[in-house]
Amino acid sequence: MLVAVLITMFSFLHPVHVSLTSVDYNNEKGMFDVFMRLYYDDFVLDSTGSPDVAAVLPQNADTVNLRKEMEIYLGSKFNILADNRELRGQIGRIRISDNEISMNLEYELKRSPSRVLVRNTIMTTLYSDMANMLILRVGAYEKAVKLTPENTEAEFNIK
Repeated sequence: MLVAVLITMFSFLHPVHVSLTSVDYNNEKGMFDVFMRLYYDDFVLDSTGSPDVAAVLPQNADTVNLRKEMEIYLGSKFNILADNRELRGQIGRIRISDNEISMNLEYELKRSPSRVLVRNTIMTTLYSDMANMLILRVGAYEKAVKLTPENTEAEFNIK
């Protein structure tokens, strides 16, 4: 019993190194709708190398500077290839709350893909225990994977 309590207390004290991403193909719009959530301070450290969050980017608004930094960051850290074609994403809404960034992105693809490769290297050079959780949905196909510093990409054969 005491061991269980200590393990639980330790897990609350230990920082969590995780990002969450859902990639949903929207056939009506002809695009992937992507939702991503990650910790703001980890994003700043990974994108700038500075642990001083307040000095780099204000944490209170969806600003032009934040969008610019995020576009550069995601361009180098998160990629979707559909049927061997790399897609380019557009950032929609960005929300920042309680040290979390939540974003909506769109990746245009006019027809439903038969093969998708997702590469996610967000914070994989910072933390050896990084877990980039990913869910891909295309029509009735749905699969979830855990990407790590050792395994940064997943390939999905839809059809």
